[in-house]
Amino acid sequence: MLKVINHYKIFIKTLKITFEEVEEQNAATQQLQNMWQKTSPQEYAMRFQQVCINTDWDNEALADTFYQGLFNNMNNKTTCMEKQPQNLTGMIKVTVRIGN
Repeated sequence: MLKVINHYKIFIKTLKITFEEVEEQNAATQQLQNMWQKTSPQEYAMRFQQVCINTDWDNEALADTFYQGLFNNMNNKTTCMEKQPQNLTGMIKVTVRIGN
């Protein structure tokens, strides 16, 4: 009986951990999809990076979502570039450079 109780406790603990991770990822996903640049590009990038670490998104999806949240004039400037950044790091570098 003790063995069953121990297995049950492990099962419950694993279940809680799994669902907490899913809830964190869902919350982070929602935050990223609703995040917009309200201040400088540096501050927007910092907020974005703080939230994106709680997702399992690939780099291209993160870069696209970051781009979607930029001010319109920043969007236009990055769109006019000959070579578009293909990942989040590149998108952030370009955006910060344009913003300065």
